[in-house]
Amino acid sequence: MSTHAVGDIAPPNAQGETMQPINVTNVQMVNETVHIDLCVENATVKCNFTLMNHGTNESMLVGFPVGLGWDGHGEDPYTYPLEDFKAYVNSQPVETREMDVNGSLWMVWDMSFDEMELKDVDVSYWVPLSYYGNYGRMASHWFTYVLRTGAAWGGVIEEANITIVLHDIELNQITELTPDGYVSENNIITWNFTSLEPTENIYIKFETLREERYTIHGFVSDEKHAGIPDATVELHYLHGDIIDDVHGEPLVTRTFNGTGGTVGWYTLTNLSDDGDDWVDVVVVARVLDTAGNEKMGISDPVAFWPFLGGSGSAVNVTIDRSSQTGLQDKSLINVEGQPEVYWFQNNRLYWVTDWDVINDMSGVPGWDSMNTLPASKFDPATYPQRPRFITTDAESDGLLIRHAGDYKVYRIESGKKRQITYLDVMDLKGYSFDDVIKVSSEISDMFPLGDPIDTYRVDEDIYAACAGFSTANADIYVVLDQDWCDGDLIPADITETVETVSIIDGEISPVLVWNAPLTPGEYDVVIDANQNGDYNVATDRVDRGSPGFVVTTSPPPTSLTDVPALAPHGIIALIGLLCVVGTFMIGRRFN
Repeated sequence: MSTHAVGDIAPPNAQGETMQPINVTNVQMVNETVHIDLCVENATVKCNFTLMNHGTNESMLVGFPVGLGWDGHGEDPYTYPLEDFKAYVNSQPVETREMDVNGSLWMVWDMSFDEMELKDVDVSYWVPLSYYGNYGRMASHWFTYVLRTGAAWGGVIEEANITIVLHDIELNQITELTPDGYVSENNIITWNFTSLEPTENIYIKFETLREERYTIHGFVSDEKHAGIPDATVELHYLHGDIIDDVHGEPLVTRTFNGTGGTVGWYTLTNLSDDGDDWVDVVVVARVLDTAGNEKMGISDPVAFWPFLGGSGSAVNVTIDRSSQTGLQDKSLINVEGQPEVYWFQNNRLYWVTDWDVINDMSGVPGWDSMNTLPASKFDPATYPQRPRFITTDAESDGLLIRHAGDYKVYRIESGKKRQITYLDVMDLKGYSFDDVIKVSSEISDMFPLGDPIDTYRVDEDIYAACAGFSTANADIYVVLDQDWCDGDLIPADITETVETVSIIDGEISPVLVWNAPLTPGEYDVVIDANQNGDYNVATDRVDRGSPGFVVTTSPPPTSLTDVPALAPHGIIALIGLLCVVGTFMIGRRFN
C-alpha cells in the first residue's frame, strides 16, 4: 500500500527514468536504446546511451532520479526507488552517489567530455510495478518509462529505440499503452523514434485475474479419509440452487483421478464477482456406489463475498460410502466358483498370489477365514486393484507392510523392503497408513532390507562422499528425483551451484552439496566423474533407490537406532549432519 505525502491514498508509482544532466549542457544524447523485461511484479531495465559533446571541453554531473521514497517532498505520491542500480561509461563501472536535486533523490556520477567527444553510457536497474487490486476479480499493474526528461540534453535525440518484452503477460491483458506508433508481435512491443524531442513517456497498464480469490478448492474423501476420484462436485447456495460462474455456466467439476495425495482434489474456478453482500455457499459432491446408487456429501457452509472473493482455505467434503458393500475390511474374499482370492483392505483389493502365502499369514487377524460371495454381490472390477500380495517380483512393488507387533513401515521395491523413516514421508509420497498391511514374520523375512527412504530435515546440511573413481575431478549435482538411464542429461542443480571437487586416491571426501535451509521434496545426488553433463553408467554414480533422499519438516530421530549406518568403502555415500546429541553421519549407498 502507499500514500500521498499529504492526505489522499494512492498506490506507489513504478517508473523507470532516462539519464539526464543536472544542469544545462551542450552535450547531445545521440542515441537511446532501452530494453525492458516486464513481468507481473517488476520491470528490469537496461539502457544504452550515446552522448556527444558539440561544445568546448565540459565536466558535468549526470544522473537518474531514483524515486521519492517515503520521505518524498510535497504532495507527490510515493515512487518506488530503482533497485540494483548500475552505471558504466565506455564499459567501465563508475562510482555513483546519492544527491538531492530539487527535493528529489538522484543517483549521480561525474563525466567529462572533450570537444566533439563521443561516450557510451550503460545503465541497468529494476523496479517493482505499481499495483492496485484489493477488490474484484481483476488487478491493475502499470509502469512508466520517463522519456521526456531526455529533452534536457542539447539538441534532439537522433534515434531512440524502446523495446518491452512481456513475460507471463499477454497482449490482450493490456488496457493502456502510450505513445502511439508502437509495433507489437510475439509479446514484444517496440517504438522507433528519430529526431526525437520527447514530450511524453512510455506508459503501459495491464490487468491480471485474481484467480486464487475466486476459486474454491479442497478434497472429497470417504469416511476413512481416502480421496474419492471422479466424483461430481458442484457449488450451491446454502438454500439449494446451483451457482453460476462469471461466464453464466454452472459451477461443476470432477475430482482428480491421479496418484498419491492428489486423488479426490477438486477446483472450482471463475467464481463471479457480481454481488454486494456476503453469501453462504456449500460444496456438494456426488459419487455412485457399485450398485449404481448415488452417494452425496455436503461441506460446511462457507462465507463468500463477491466484492472481495474467498479466503482461499480448502473446503473439504466427506461422502460416507460405508454401506457401499457388505464386505468386511481386512478380510479374505473371493467370488463363488472363481479361483482368485483377494485381500480386502481400505476398500482396495490385493490379489493373493497363492495358498502358501495364506498359510504363511496364519495367525494374522483376517487371514484365518474367507468370505465367498456370489458374483452378483461382489465384482472385483469395481474396486481399485493394488499390487500382488505377495512376491519378490515387480508385481508387488509399492506394497506397504509392517511386521505384526512392530511400528516400522516398509515399502516393497525391487524385491527388497525399504523402511519409511519419517512420518512426513508418508504424506509427501501420498501414502496412507490405512493401506499398510500387517504381515507375519515369514512374509517379512522374504524381503532383505533395502536402503531406507532417507529423509533429512529442512534445517540440515547435505554432504556427499564417494570412492572408486579414476578421474581427477568430478561435478556433484543435487537434482529432483527421477529414473536414470545411461546417457541421460543431468538436469539443473536445484541449489543453483554445481560442486566441482577433487578426487584424491580415487575418493571424494565428504563435501557440502546443499546448505540449509532445504526445500521439502524428493531428490537424487548425481556424481558426474567425467564432467560432461550426462549420466554415464560406466563412470558416474547416482544414489540408489527412488527417491535417493527426502527432505521433510519432521523432527530428528530420537535414538541412534533410527540412523542408518555409514555405507562401506567403494560406494558413494550421502551424508547428512544431525544435531541430536552430537553430530552423526547418515550413510546413503549409490550404484
